[in-house]
Amino acid sequence: MTSAIDLTTARNADLLTIRAMLEEQRARRLDLVVSPDMIRAERGRIVVLPGEKTQLLTGSGVVNAAGYYLPTDVADEAIGTMLGIDGGYLKRLRDRDPARTDVWDANVNLMLHGFLSEPPEGIEPEFAGYGKALLLRMLRGDGETDGVLRTVRSPRFRVDMDNLDVLTAVMDGFREAGVTPVPHVCDLSARRMRVQFAIPQMAALAPRLLDGYRSPLDDGRGHGVQRAGQLGRSPEDGGDRPGMRLRADARWGDWTVSDAFRAAHLEGQGYRPGEEPVVFAGVEVSCSDVGEGGRNIYPRLLVQVCKNGLTLASEADKRSHLGSETQPGFIQVSAETDTAELALITQQTKDAVITYSGEEFFLGQVADIEALAGVKVKAPEQVVQDVTRANGFTRAEAAGIWDMFLMGGGSTQEGTAGQVANAITAYSQTIDSGDRAAEMDRAAVPVMQHLAKLAG
Repeated sequence: MTSAIDLTTARNADLLTIRAMLEEQRARRLDLVVSPDMIRAERGRIVVLPGEKTQLLTGSGVVNAAGYYLPTDVADEAIGTMLGIDGGYLKRLRDRDPARTDVWDANVNLMLHGFLSEPPEGIEPEFAGYGKALLLRMLRGDGETDGVLRTVRSPRFRVDMDNLDVLTAVMDGFREAGVTPVPHVCDLSARRMRVQFAIPQMAALAPRLLDGYRSPLDDGRGHGVQRAGQLGRSPEDGGDRPGMRLRADARWGDWTVSDAFRAAHLEGQGYRPGEEPVVFAGVEVSCSDVGEGGRNIYPRLLVQVCKNGLTLASEADKRSHLGSETQPGFIQVSAETDTAELALITQQTKDAVITYSGEEFFLGQVADIEALAGVKVKAPEQVVQDVTRANGFTRAEAAGIWDMFLMGGGSTQEGTAGQVANAITAYSQTIDSGDRAAEMDRAAVPVMQHLAKLAG
């Protein structure tokens, strides 16, 4: 049986898997504005108490939100932010062995209500509680398992859109733009959804970026480093599911002669079929319906040889999630509001896709990346360590990137900025956190820019 907590995370998954999870989230979705007296902390969970405002009459019966909800890491952070408690401290209490949920309960109840349990009749608590309404985004449990508390936000947080709406509108935007995308790797976490698409109709040669590069990642035959998540597992274990394998599309995995000719024509060069240093146009859609970053649409350059790529974060189209304040009780979104917002996202996607897949924009981005990629890196081991650390990578991540640099064709004597960028985007596919992988992918171009400054 699938529990609500199982619906919050998938790494390196396919589009069908992500969509099925989002549809199940939609079926379990509960958005509730509560006053502090409607909830309490118990056993490391938030309990929604029975009451008139925690029930909703629908066409299929009464939906009752009363019950236990296990907070995600995002919810722990959000509870801490709203109540003035360190969110990291709340997560550490939960992660201890054994977990100190009693201390978690005490902290949350004291800051929420001003007391641990009901005070004696007629006696006011010494300290005031929170005193404001809170928006709970939750997934309903199934009777045998707890629900999930996804986040806690101000009642001004907009709940008229969720990740499924955004994904549907994005696909409509591709269709209206006249572009047929190939689904790339997809991630879902408690924090956000990230879906990548390749646009194989728009390809170009990037000889400097891919000079001497060989993929260190698994080629599907057990050779190379495994990716994290589904693409890192065998088909028998649920990895790389039939019908959604990227290599199943001939224009993605096994280049046709016409595709190779088109890429060569755009650059005025020619290569033997199958040996072209090809990059695709791509689009990445990132959305957080728990308030962790809003909606973002990024252009990407995707590398044919190993399906990794550079995210061009500076070009991102971004939207936020703030709206008007909502009163306590269930939140119901009108069909008119829902339709209008979906149409807006569809148009935004259409505009972004038309821009990012346009030949002028795409070739301009390839030219910029090529100029950075050819920068020589002397004494690469120390330089890679220093530059990656300076751009926010941990010591362990820097070491992993260096390993990928060597496995991808770099040497201990000399390398290029392009090889370092490829090492970053390859290494990002091997870590468990899709959120951290996205941050790494967005750092690849700034790292190349840093290396170019050092060389200059």
